[in-house]
Amino acid sequence: MYTENARPERAVLNSVTDNPSYGDERNFLAVEEVSTGRWQTDGDVALKPGHTYEASIFFRNDAAPGTRAGASTGTKVRAQLPATVQGRERISGLLQSDNAAVPLMWNSLVLTTPADQPVAIRIVPHSSAMFTKATPEGLALPAEELFSEAGTLVGCSTRDGIVTGEKKCEGYVRFRFAADQPNFVVSQAVTPAGAHRHDSGLRFKAEARVTYTIQYRNTGTTQQDSVVLKEELPEDFRYVRGSTSIATSTTGGKWKKTNDGVTQSGINVGSYAPGANVYIRFTTLLPDRNSLKCGLTSTTSTASAITQNGMESTPSVILVEKKCA
Repeated sequence: MYTENARPERAVLNSVTDNPSYGDERNFLAVEEVSTGRWQTDGDVALKPGHTYEASIFFRNDAAPGTRAGASTGTKVRAQLPATVQGRERISGLLQSDNAAVPLMWNSLVLTTPADQPVAIRIVPHSSAMFTKATPEGLALPAEELFSEAGTLVGCSTRDGIVTGEKKCEGYVRFRFAADQPNFVVSQAVTPAGAHRHDSGLRFKAEARVTYTIQYRNTGTTQQDSVVLKEELPEDFRYVRGSTSIATSTTGGKWKKTNDGVTQSGINVGSYAPGANVYIRFTTLLPDRNSLKCGLTSTTSTASAITQNGMESTPSVILVEKKCA
């Protein structure tokens, strides 16, 4: 370790404990929630679903300015970020050099979420950049290099890996990431065909026509693509071919005819941003009298939404009535 007034005569990365503008350079990783602007260099960083964060990795060659052969060569910065956080996971920044006294240094912070509320970590595209006093406007960095095992080259005014002890060469590598929490709900209602009320658990007569309406809503913080809606009907329930319609924001909320298949492998209803929803409805013919016992027969049908983040299902119970003399 060194002090600002007693810097080394050779290349050494981030080893000054009293940098006048930064403080202890060993704590070179910082994270902020973008909306607050408050940087955190120690302790736990509590992630909130739907929020965006920025990470900063400070680098400096502490060789005294003008020192012969004091330049750090092959200087690289590397970042490590978990794909998901469930409970506690580490974010790390690494500095490496071909010729510095310590060839590899690392610093990390702990990202936290409640154990039962995991989030997915998504790197914000085109957010990775290097800033130095010589390039205050920043130089874009390829994220695939920054997060690789090899790391990405940094420098003073170009990304040539050469960092001298001059003040203009100290800088930061920064990137942003979002905490996404995929979530969704599915619900359904069963009504007499042609009716406008939406109830479930109703009593219907044998051979009646009923309308099933399924709703999917994205209640998470990330888009869900290729959502599939499916209905599993009880035995002897017969889907009416050509009866399926869809209503979304793209149809102006109006019903539009769509493909059959909801009661087979399901229907791909597209992609939905957070807060967006979709409805599909179709008609089913209930069992005929000959297949039912006298009185009430309880039946259960199940609606499902299938996404890249899992599947959710909801049952509906209806009673089918057969009156006998």
